[in-house]
Amino acid sequence: MPAHRSFLSPGIRLDGVCDVVILLALSGSWIGLLGHWHWFADLFAHFRWQYLIVSLLAVLWSIWRRRRKVAGLSVITLMLNAWLIGSLAGRTSFSAKSSVSHEGVRVVSLNVLTSNKRHGEVLEYLRSCDADLIFLMEVDDVWSSAMEPLIATHPHHLMHPQSDNFGIALFSRLPLQELRVVHEFQMGPDIGPYTTPSVAARLQIGTRELLFYGIHPVPPGGNTAWLSRNNQLRAVARHIAASKTPSLVMGDFNSTPWCEGMRSIREVGSLDFHSSLPPWQPTWRVTSVFAIPIDHTLCTSSLIITRRQIGPDVGSDHRPQWVEVHWAES
Repeated sequence: MPAHRSFLSPGIRLDGVCDVVILLALSGSWIGLLGHWHWFADLFAHFRWQYLIVSLLAVLWSIWRRRRKVAGLSVITLMLNAWLIGSLAGRTSFSAKSSVSHEGVRVVSLNVLTSNKRHGEVLEYLRSCDADLIFLMEVDDVWSSAMEPLIATHPHHLMHPQSDNFGIALFSRLPLQELRVVHEFQMGPDIGPYTTPSVAARLQIGTRELLFYGIHPVPPGGNTAWLSRNNQLRAVARHIAASKTPSLVMGDFNSTPWCEGMRSIREVGSLDFHSSLPPWQPTWRVTSVFAIPIDHTLCTSSLIITRRQIGPDVGSDHRPQWVEVHWAES
């Protein structure tokens, strides 16, 4: 007869400690679902890839150790995160059979990181992109000067440097009917002291018209900043819905596809991921355990993002995103 193990035996202690650690690790998956009601809970919504891996490891451990209740909760949590990530594929509308216009536009955006000193690498990468529009964020006076050579190939430009991390710049090799800095997206009772600028451009390509918006709302580090980000994204969507013009929105959203910020911009119904690639590939701190996708491109249903690529490391904590956009044919 096997010897009876007391509660304080090493095997019991190890399993009990692991159960507690697993339950704490799994809790973030469920706390993130409450992000609609509180900024702190919404922070947990960003790390779905990490939760997926942790849930899988928890399933394997609990099955090996025959911890049935923990195994059951781990399986449910694994399914939750797999569904949240996998459902992004359903947000795309492009396929090989989709009919698109011959006319198109190529756009690249990059949060350069104000403290990044690799100006030459950024400039070389942007030149290699063959993009019609180049949208940059975190542009200060140093970055503004470093990017001036782009004017030779992209003469239609706007540079709005700031001493904080919210300066912006747009360069276009296509003529623009309109190009301006936009501040009205920050208007509203819940915005608080945050006034990050956006850029708006109107293009005429053949007989077709396109509105481009480059945005960079504040990161949600507190209730006021969280409300500011959400309201700014919601205001962009409402403005586009009212204009009824094919529109493209691009930039550092400081939002993952699963958080309240992304729900805010998509709830109006005019913008979504009409793309050939689901937006689950990380773009921020991609080599760390905190890697998350927060740089996005959304458009109205009259447009289709036929190609999207995440660029290389050029010294920023963000990776560039490059897209090719066409009009959807009826």
